[in-house]
Amino acid sequence: MREKIFGQASDFYRVRLIEVKKEEPAELSWEEGASYFPPPVEESKSAIKYRLEVVELDTEKVYPFRSFVSLEEAKKLLARMDEELGVLTKNEFEKKYGFLPFKK
Repeated sequence: MREKIFGQASDFYRVRLIEVKKEEPAELSWEEGASYFPPPVEESKSAIKYRLEVVELDTEKVYPFRSFVSLEEAKKLLARMDEELGVLTKNEFEKKYGFLPFKK
């Protein structure tokens, strides 16, 4: 069976938005001569990022595309890419977004 290489981008890919939450531990204060760390003064901080990923439909391979701090910006690009998946060909989509999947 021959692998399909031409067609609508939506035949090959989908784009998804995921939330990436990274916990940053609270800073510990060190006192000279102390044999232990006192309890943290402030709570841990969490940095939330949003990432767009392109997923190949037939292999389910995931390609991280772009990260955002703002959910609104991520949703705008997601909507545009979703729309263009149905309009652009596979090659046009890959060229427009600078996305080239890893070759075997």
